[in-house]
Amino acid sequence: MKKNTTYKISITIAVLFIFLQAFPQSSKKEMQKMVDEDLQLAVKQYKYMQKILPAGNLPRSYDSVKNELIVSGSDWWCSGFYPGTLWYLYEYTKDESLKT
Repeated sequence: MKKNTTYKISITIAVLFIFLQAFPQSSKKEMQKMVDEDLQLAVKQYKYMQKILPAGNLPRSYDSVKNELIVSGSDWWCSGFYPGTLWYLYEYTKDESLKT
């Protein structure tokens, strides 16, 4: 079973690589622009979340009906997603507030 999964992943990566190589240069630039815009939006969203996140808690989800951030402690299985994303956004922007 594991061998079959590894094979499927390898094929998927190979197809993705070939697909990306087929893009004209202008499409690659457009894609980079879209990625940059999306990352800038993520930075804005995470900076806002930093402001409303209670100290000692990590974001879990957002209740749009109640307009409320649902939080958890570090014992929740996804608790590392938030600090991990902050680290990736810091690497992208070098914004010290994200690193802190």
